[in-house]
Amino acid sequence: MNESLSRGLEERQFHIQRARDCLARTQDLFGRFGSAELKTAHARFDELKRGLESDRVQLAVLGEFSRGKSELLNALLGIELLWVANDATTAVNTFLHALSPGRDERFILIHYQDGRPAEEIAWSDDEALKPRSLETATARRSPA
Repeated sequence: MNESLSRGLEERQFHIQRARDCLARTQDLFGRFGSAELKTAHARFDELKRGLESDRVQLAVLGEFSRGKSELLNALLGIELLWVANDATTAVNTFLHALSPGRDERFILIHYQDGRPAEEIAWSDDEALKPRSLETATARRSPA
């Protein structure tokens, strides 16, 4: 593994452990000495712990239309996943997720904002998202 990457991962683990320790101490202090307000905040600690234990990486890419966001994500993923053109091609929120544990077949999952049921589309259907890219839908394409 790249030495710089390895150092970065070790540093990340160190900071995560420090955050866990601080969270545990704060939770203990809130439980023993906290006011009713603080004890209400105490209920969110489990959510914070889950976030610290997650190996999920979240990256938000924002920008004006046709500024290279999809092209950047394609380059980071190393695959031509999102459409790239000189006009608006991904005009809705698009979320990319790794495959769920136990699932080995790639797919596209469309969540419609108008209440229609979610729709799963075969990964191999290259044209599947094009007609939907300007609809009021949230498309999830799960890279391996």
